[in-house]
Amino acid sequence: MLNIKTEITTNEIPSIYESFCSLIGENHWVKRTKEVKQQIKGHKYLEDYLKNENNISFSLSEIGKLIKNNKYINNSSFNNNHYSAVGFAAQILSIMPSLSKENKSKIIRRIHGGFRNPVDIRAFQLELLAATHFVHNGYEITWPEMEGSGNFDLFVNDIGAQGLQVECKTISGDKGKRIHKKESLDFYHELNRIFKKIGNNLNTGLIVKVTLPKRLPKAFKEICHLSNLIKEQILLGKSEDFNEISIRIEECDFSEIEMIKNESDIYLRRDRIDIFTNTQNKNTGIITGKNGGVIVILQSKQDDTIMSSMFNTLNESAKNQINPNLPAMFLVGLHDIGYGELQEIAHQEYSPDENPTALQLSTSKFLNKSSNNNFIAVSFIDKSYMGTRLLNEPRRSGNAFIYKNEDSSFWSQEFSNLLNRENKLTKILL
Repeated sequence: MLNIKTEITTNEIPSIYESFCSLIGENHWVKRTKEVKQQIKGHKYLEDYLKNENNISFSLSEIGKLIKNNKYINNSSFNNNHYSAVGFAAQILSIMPSLSKENKSKIIRRIHGGFRNPVDIRAFQLELLAATHFVHNGYEITWPEMEGSGNFDLFVNDIGAQGLQVECKTISGDKGKRIHKKESLDFYHELNRIFKKIGNNLNTGLIVKVTLPKRLPKAFKEICHLSNLIKEQILLGKSEDFNEISIRIEECDFSEIEMIKNESDIYLRRDRIDIFTNTQNKNTGIITGKNGGVIVILQSKQDDTIMSSMFNTLNESAKNQINPNLPAMFLVGLHDIGYGELQEIAHQEYSPDENPTALQLSTSKFLNKSSNNNFIAVSFIDKSYMGTRLLNEPRRSGNAFIYKNEDSSFWSQEFSNLLNRENKLTKILL
């Protein structure tokens, strides 16, 4: 049985940090933080992206500095990333005593690799969130992959008649997209270099929508060519089509661009961009001068394949990792989707006037497949949900959106309260 901590107090944070240092080695996150800072130098567009990708490393490094400087740790000196990092550390420490020496070594190696490749840390955090939920509600869980009894993440031993297989999947914002985040940021870096020469001549705000035939070009020469095309149209202040590339320009309020640029919460910034530009979750760059600026939006003529790519992953996992003779569920963490976007999906699902969303249709198709009859639920959670919350924190912090399959022959009434929104990851008492 896996024991896992579900609550900590702020006065425990220094000792948790020191114990985690002893177990994992402080040098791993300190080194990673230094490497990322070096990458950010001279490339400001990468800053938010890389800090978000490596938030555990940055947060642990910042916590270490606070402790070493004897600064009092409270909710005014900590942000949500800090609490998530210390919650992650506390939970890792809490499960270690129940593991064999071999499995302890596996966990440590996995965390070491996760600091180098943050996707692995996020996957681990999602597994811990699922484990916390069930333990917090009084269930016993095991890790089949560690025990050699299965290829899925968690097994809830005492729910329903046969238990429950839980497989966790983290889905990045690039999944199924034609234009990837890192590529677009590299492009905006080059565009910004060119824009510096003309930025101070701009006296208004502009929304610039660039539609590409498929993806961003790879060759630097082609990137420079595209950047110069955009620059010329900005100077002319008009839209134009160039072979398969379309550049559309709309005048807008420059003060709104400045407000969006200065928004510190990257998910609120994303929501404001979508509303202001009448787009949805497109790769966007903001470039400003003294009296004017532009929001550049990159999009592809070819449709993104987000849903099909995501459900291809789930179908492959269902086929290769899950025992078809036992109840199962997927917990899907949507890493780059913030509060507002999943909230909008949830609103549509519960509104009788709205047509079914792509998410609802794709999930229904998955659950209705005869080979997936043992799946009793698929749950989607946004990034805000995948973190530690304060005990007195309002409930708006994150969404869990669950599709139940009560027609499954494996269905049990015990499954009906899965992922109750009252249950979040590790709570921190103030």
